[in-house]
Amino acid sequence: MKDFRVKHTYVRDGVYYYERRVPKDLERHYPRQKVMFSLRTKSVKIAHSLAQSLTLQLDQYWSALRVRRGEKFALNLFPAEIPMLYGDGVEESHADITLEQAKQIYLKHKGAGRPDTFHRAAERTTKYLSEAVGEKTIGKIQKTDAILFRDYLVSRGLKGPSIGRVFGNAKSIINIAFSELGIDKPNPLSGVFIDTSIGSVRRNGFTSVDLLRLKQICHQYDDELRHILALICDTGMRLSEAVGLRYRDLVLVHEYPHVIVQPNAHRRLKTASSARSIPLVGDSLWAAKRLAGKNRNREYLISRYNKHDRTDGNSASAAMNKWLKQNEFVGYSVHSLRHSFRDRLREVECPVDIANQLGGWVNKGIGSQYGHGYQLGVLSKWMHKIV
Repeated sequence: MKDFRVKHTYVRDGVYYYERRVPKDLERHYPRQKVMFSLRTKSVKIAHSLAQSLTLQLDQYWSALRVRRGEKFALNLFPAEIPMLYGDGVEESHADITLEQAKQIYLKHKGAGRPDTFHRAAERTTKYLSEAVGEKTIGKIQKTDAILFRDYLVSRGLKGPSIGRVFGNAKSIINIAFSELGIDKPNPLSGVFIDTSIGSVRRNGFTSVDLLRLKQICHQYDDELRHILALICDTGMRLSEAVGLRYRDLVLVHEYPHVIVQPNAHRRLKTASSARSIPLVGDSLWAAKRLAGKNRNREYLISRYNKHDRTDGNSASAAMNKWLKQNEFVGYSVHSLRHSFRDRLREVECPVDIANQLGGWVNKGIGSQYGHGYQLGVLSKWMHKIV
């Protein structure tokens, strides 16, 4: 059955198939008069994206086929027998390295000093890519393989943001390998549409009522885990930023008490803009004083999550999210505090560039990259408004 919403497709048992007639002047290159195959999806949105991409590729290929008609071409959708040409047209034999070898090159240049999660992500990415496209060498991976890879990740039930991260990792692995081997070829994984909204659930920030209740309970418990939560409440820090703090990162004897978020030996920061100073006000100031008072002789404020030369943010997240659930903070996670922090800044009409500096979010635009940003006095004024 034709689906007129998606050009060059038809539907069989709910699954979309691509169908396109081969031009008359090129029929001798094909065993059949039509190109037909399954798109392996029941989603009209994905089918539309796949069909558009394939149509563009076929148009480009058929144009090249007409120009180079005198050469021998394979009798299938895309030529398997044409040598991969790079740069000045010389066949690149050393492009035939495996995905496993490409991963090792990537980890050699990017993996030094990175946490175990970084290495596991690279392992998982190459495993997924191999399962999707088979044991192809990186020089043989084509755009159609990239589409198969994306659809494979969807079929595994990964959510849109996770698909985007895995795809980004795969592109980086191939980019590094191409660069190190001197392969002048576009990355076949580039330019593939990924619907990051698939399966994703919008996180909500704490309501003012629930945030107040959380702060009250933190004061009642008055222990290390609740100090971390209270610290995050009125600073908007990421959990890993908070649990990876050192004693010297708290500057309490100052006109504007503040916390310095900076990379250290136990944990990196997510982005360059994540390095910042945040004025301590309200419950975050109370929590910082409690943590500093109990940990004067320690380098790291939260020793239980800074063993073995790294900050264990996963364990901290599991413990705190479990506690939130036990105390009937339904539908919230620790990261919800960061969302509510941004909402509170909006409510007091805090300028976007100040809000971005406080939260460590990236400011867009060339002008935002000039100068050193806002001073503590200005930041403190807006922080006091939200508490």
